[in-house]
Amino acid sequence: MEVAFEIRVFFLCGLCGVACGIVYDLFRIARRCLHAGVTATFILDILFWMVCAFLTFGMVFYANYGRMRWYEVVGILLGGTVYFASVSRLVVDGGVCAVDALCRLLKGVLKLVFFPVFFLLRLLLKPVLKTKQKISKKIRKNRLTMRHLWFKIKKRMGFYIRFLRK
Repeated sequence: MEVAFEIRVFFLCGLCGVACGIVYDLFRIARRCLHAGVTATFILDILFWMVCAFLTFGMVFYANYGRMRWYEVVGILLGGTVYFASVSRLVVDGGVCAVDALCRLLKGVLKLVFFPVFFLLRLLLKPVLKTKQKISKKIRKNRLTMRHLWFKIKKRMGFYIRFLRK
């Protein structure tokens, strides 16, 4: 009876290792899709270790009443190793493709939904933009004439200042 219990605990630990591998892959998908920098990667790694610690503690508490044995550690490591050696790459690549496809779909739906709004805004703002362009053109022209006038004033003042110094 005791051996059967320990085998059951060993397999539950293996499943916990697989679960930790899946959680790690979810964080890898998030890092790839968000193009995470060093700080975001650090935060995601800390979150991963907190989740894995919670999963491992919960599994040990559930399966073996909180008693940690050496074969439980071996089961967790073996489960994680088997997961990473077999399907981890497929999960990550598939997850990234799925998230990218979902983002593209959402972007297309949002474009379709907001197309009438942008069309109306473009129609309503067209006269305003033309008026703005005319005003900015006049301001630029006046700015040039004012600069020319200011240059003339400075030149004359310089002449008078030099005349007064003599």
